[in-house]
Amino acid sequence: MDIFCKLWSPGIKFSRTYKYPEGRLIICALIAIVCDLLGARKVSGFAAISHEYFCSLCLCRRSTKGLDNTDYRSWQHRTNDDCRKWAGKYLAAETPDARQAIFDACGIRWSQLLRLPYFDITRCVVVDSMHNLFLGLLKRHFQEVLGVGAEKAKTVQPIVCDVSVLDPPADSDLTAKDKKDVRKLVTLLQAPLSMGLSGTHEQNMKKMMGFRLPALEHVACNHSIAKPNGACPMTGGGRTKKPYASSLLNWRLSQEETDDDTPLDVGHILTPKEMGEIRKDIQEMITPSWLTSVPKNLGNAAHGKLKADQWRVLGTVYLPISLIRMWGKTDSLDSQTLLRREILLVTISLLSAVVIATSRKATEANANRYAELMHAYLTGIRTLFPKYKFRPNHHMAMHLQQFIVDFGPPHGWWTFPFERLIGLLQRLLHNGKIGELEGTITRSFNKAANLRGLLEKPQCPEIIRKCKALLHKFADPHVRSTLLTDASTLTSLFEDATSPASPGTSASNPDDWDNERAVPTPADLGRILAGVHNLNLPRQVVLQQATIIRGIRYTIPSLHLGNSLVVLQQATIIRGIRYTIPSLHLGNSLVLVKDANDRQYAAQIHRIFSFLDGGAVQKHLVLRPYTPVDEKGDVFAQYPVLGAKTWKTKVGPFKVVKVEDVVSHFACLHLSDDEMVAIDLSREYVT
Repeated sequence: MDIFCKLWSPGIKFSRTYKYPEGRLIICALIAIVCDLLGARKVSGFAAISHEYFCSLCLCRRSTKGLDNTDYRSWQHRTNDDCRKWAGKYLAAETPDARQAIFDACGIRWSQLLRLPYFDITRCVVVDSMHNLFLGLLKRHFQEVLGVGAEKAKTVQPIVCDVSVLDPPADSDLTAKDKKDVRKLVTLLQAPLSMGLSGTHEQNMKKMMGFRLPALEHVACNHSIAKPNGACPMTGGGRTKKPYASSLLNWRLSQEETDDDTPLDVGHILTPKEMGEIRKDIQEMITPSWLTSVPKNLGNAAHGKLKADQWRVLGTVYLPISLIRMWGKTDSLDSQTLLRREILLVTISLLSAVVIATSRKATEANANRYAELMHAYLTGIRTLFPKYKFRPNHHMAMHLQQFIVDFGPPHGWWTFPFERLIGLLQRLLHNGKIGELEGTITRSFNKAANLRGLLEKPQCPEIIRKCKALLHKFADPHVRSTLLTDASTLTSLFEDATSPASPGTSASNPDDWDNERAVPTPADLGRILAGVHNLNLPRQVVLQQATIIRGIRYTIPSLHLGNSLVVLQQATIIRGIRYTIPSLHLGNSLVLVKDANDRQYAAQIHRIFSFLDGGAVQKHLVLRPYTPVDEKGDVFAQYPVLGAKTWKTKVGPFKVVKVEDVVSHFACLHLSDDEMVAIDLSREYVT
C-alpha cells in the first residue's frame, strides 16, 4: 500500500522510455478490487456474509430479513464518507472490546485501502459477475431449484383419482413383495390415465396382471371397488388374478379425473425423463470449436465439478433450448404443466438477466433492464417456492447493476483472466525457490514484450516482420474456451481500429496475397458469382453476362479476379474468431450474417475465397442461407434476449458477402428433419 500511495502522489518519474526519450511522469491509481465475495470482504474490511450487516453496499440486515427483501429501490445504500467515518472510529478505538462494539454496530473495520484518498470503498470493490452469476445464481438455480445433479431425483406422482386404501397391517399375511406391489398399484390407479393406462384394453389388462395376486385382492377388497356391497370377485375355480384385475381396471376407467394440484418439490423439478432429454440435446447440438464443452452426462457425479465457464455455456446456450423445447409449447392446461410453464418464465428471467449483464457491449439501458429481469426472477422464485432460502449472492446480484454502469461490460473486470493465470502458475514447473520464480516469470514477460515491440518498429528487418503471422499461430493456444474467445474478440476491436487491413475486414494488405496458392477461378465458383445479384464487386470481377433490354443487347465485362486467380481457403479469422467451411468443421461454418437492413439471417459457409483488386486483397464468403419460419409460431422467438430462433433446414440461393457482414457463429439443434433452432453466440446485446 505504501507503493500505491507513492504512485498516486508524487508519482514516479522515468528518465527515459522508448516513446519519450526526455522522460515521463507516471501516476497510477487503484481503480477496482476484483475478487470473489469472501475475498472482497476481507480486503475491504467489511464483515463476512454471515454478519448482521451482510452487505458491503447497503444497510440491509439479517435480523430484519434483509436477504429476503427484493425491493431493491427501498434499500439504504452505504456511502464512502460513512464507511470512512466508522472505519476511522474502529482505528482510533483503544481496546479490542471497543473495536468489536464498533464493528458490530456497522459491519466494517479499518482497511489499508482507505489510505488512498481517491478510493471509494463502496464503488471500487466490485461484485464479480463470474462468481456471482455463473458459480452463484446459475449453478444454484439449476441444482437447488431445477434439480440438475440431485442425488435422489424425488418424483411426486400426480394424484387425479382418490384411491383410499390403508396400508396392510404388520401382522397381515402379505409378504414384503406383496406390500410393495400394493403401493405400486395404488400409485398407478391414482395417476392420470395418460401416465399408465393409456393403451388398449389388452395392454392395460396385461399391465394389471403384472401385479401379484395378494396385492390385487387387497386393493380391490379393502377399497370396495368391485361391488357396492364390498364383496370381492371370486370364481368357482378359486382365487385368480383376472377377476381382480378386470374389476380394478373397469372401475378406474369409469372415474372422472380431478385436477392435479400436487406441488413440485424445489430441487427436484426435472424428472429423469426430462434430464434424459437435456443430455440428448447436449449430445446433438452443433457448436463451434471454441465453445466450451459441457458433460454429456450432465447431472451425473462422474463428470466432477463444473467450472464457471461451463455453467455459463449451460445457462446461455444448452439449457434455454432444452427447457423451452420441453415446457414452452404445450396445449395441456393441467396444473403441473402450467406450473412448469411458470418455472420456465422465471428461469428465462434469470437467463436473460445473465445474457444482458455479461454482454460485450453495455449501456445504462442494459443495466436497468438487467435489474428488472433479476428482480422478476427473485420475486418469481419467492412466489413459486416460498420456503426457498436466498443466499447473499442473490442479494448482491441486484447491486451488480451499478457496477455495469460504472465500469462497463463485465468482461473487462471479472475474475476469469486472474483465475486462469492462477491455474497456469499452479501448473508451471519450478524448483520451489521463492524469489527466483518471480524473477524467471518477469524476465519471460519482458522478453515477450520486447519481441512484440520489435515487430512494431519500422526498423524491424523484413524477414522477421514476415514471421509475424507465423508467431501468432505459434502463440495461439488453440484451447476450447469461451474466455479466450472473449479475449480474442476484444483484441480484434483494437486491431480493427488501428490497422487499415485487419483480419476482420474484407480488404487487406497486398502483402497477404499468396501467389503460390492462387488458382484459376473454379467453374462452380464462377457459376455462383454469375448468379449472385447481391454482390457489389469491382467492374473487373464480374462474370461475362449478356441480356436483352427493350430489344437491345447489353453486355458486361468478363470476370478475371486479378488475372482469373483466386485463393481458396478452408478457414479464415474474423474479429479473432475462426470460421471454416463445413468439411473442415461443421460448427465453425454456421454463421449469423447481417443484411443491408442490419437484419440477421442464419447461413452456412460454402466457400471462402480471396482475390486481388486495385492493390488490395478482397476476401468474401459464399453462403447458403437458411429459410426463416413464421415468428408468430416460433416459441423460441418469444424470448428475444436469448437470441434463439427457429429456421427451416432448407437452404436458399447462394449469397456472396464480405467477411465484415458476419456477426457471429450460432449453435443449432435440429428439432425435426425440416426445422432447427439456432441460438446467437455473439454475446452482444444492446437494449
